[in-house]
Order: sequence, then structure tokens, then C-alpha cells
Amino acid sequence: MAGDRIRLRYKKIGKAGYISHLDMMAVIRRALLRAGLELEYSEGFNPHPYISVAIPAPVGVESECELADVDLAVNVQASLIPGMLAPVLPEGVEALEAYAPGRKFGEIAWMRLRGRLLYDREAPYGAEQRLTERIAAGGLIAGKKTKRGEERIDVAPFLRDVTFHAGGKADMIAGTGSNAGGIVSAPSNDYAEVEIQATVSAQNPSVSPSLLVGALSSGDVSLKPVFSKFTRTEFFDREFSPFR
Repeated sequence: MAGDRIRLRYKKIGKAGYISHLDMMAVIRRALLRAGLELEYSEGFNPHPYISVAIPAPVGVESECELADVDLAVNVQASLIPGMLAPVLPEGVEALEAYAPGRKFGEIAWMRLRGRLLYDREAPYGAEQRLTERIAAGGLIAGKKTKRGEERIDVAPFLRDVTFHAGGKADMIAGTGSNAGGIVSAPSNDYAEVEIQATVSAQNPSVSPSLLVGALSSGDVSLKPVFSKFTRTEFFDREFSPFR
């Protein structure tokens, strides 16, 4: 007999930000089993557990608002599940809450990002104002990879509430950027940063951090950071209400 479907809200930060979407699903599955929670499996020659994740995060992007739906084979009080998972989740992954889902992931329309744009030695002159003016002017054209190849899209209509703040010197961090897109280490205190916060379209289309950075620096290569690091902080529906 099937049990409950639960929605797990969790975060993955630090090194856990480099866990891929498929590997993250395996992490959730193993943690649930280690916590003694029996899963509901599909039938057939290759049975698999019913686990689905909302808007998979790109590798290297941290998140404080990840959502996963899981079908359990038993009935469990949802509020107890985060405590059951705490001892068996890897470093950087934390179950925040669990509850019965009432809405479909397709209702997610927007997500909030917090990021750091890192520049070699010093940020471009007037970077904060110039980036703000880029947003106000619109026409933020960037290349987006699709199944049919790369297409050029105007990102401006899919952005809301974008703000910048020029910071001081910063340590180099692992993240995604214009160099190799992998984990990179460098001497400390050699990089200036500009902080960014933005609400972006979550799907149809999805504005990824790399697409956002590419759009901001399109037409002005001096604004292109050598590196960037982003965290997803919240999902919203079409009315900009937090999605749970």
C-alpha cells in the first residue's frame, strides 16, 4: 500500500553546491533509506523511487530553497523527517522542513538570486552605476543553449528587482565564471567584487546565473567578471508569493 507523498525543502551550500542534479537525487534517496524511511518504487524491470526535484540547480550554484517531492511506502509524520535526516545527510546539505505538497512545481515562475561578481584586482570604474544603467536600458542579449543549439534572447523582460553593491577586496571563490567554469583557487585579496541580488524567471525561460552574467556584460566586455558565485534563496509563483 502506498504511503505519503512528502515535499522536502532543503539547502545545499559549500562543497554540496557542486553536487549535480542526478547525484543530488541519489543523495536524497540514500539519506531517506538510511533514516529508515521506505520508498515507493515504480514497477517493471528497472524499478526506481519516485523522487522529483524542482528546477534543478546548475553545478556550482548553492541554494537555500531546494524542493524535492518523494513518495514514501509508509505513513510518517512529515514534521519528524528533517530530524531523521540530519544525521545521515552529507556536509552542506540540510533538510529545512517536510510537509504534504499542495501545489505543482509547474507553478514556480520566479526565483531570487544572490551573487558575487569578482574582478581581477579592481572592479571596473563605476561598475555599480554602469550595471544598474544596463538593467534600466534593457536589450540584454545573451546566448542560451537549447536542444536546437544556441539561440540569442533578450533577458531583460525576465528580470525583476535587480540591485548591485560594489564591495571591497575579496578572496577568490569557487564558482562559475568566464574562465574555465570549474573549481579554481587563487591568492587571497587579489579580487574586487560587486554584489548582486535579482529576481529572475525560473522556467519558460529559465534565467541561469551564467545567462544573467552573460547578459549583463553583453556589449561591454569590461563588465564581464573573471568569476562569479551565486546562491538561490527563494522560489515564487506568478504573483511573487513564496512557493512552498
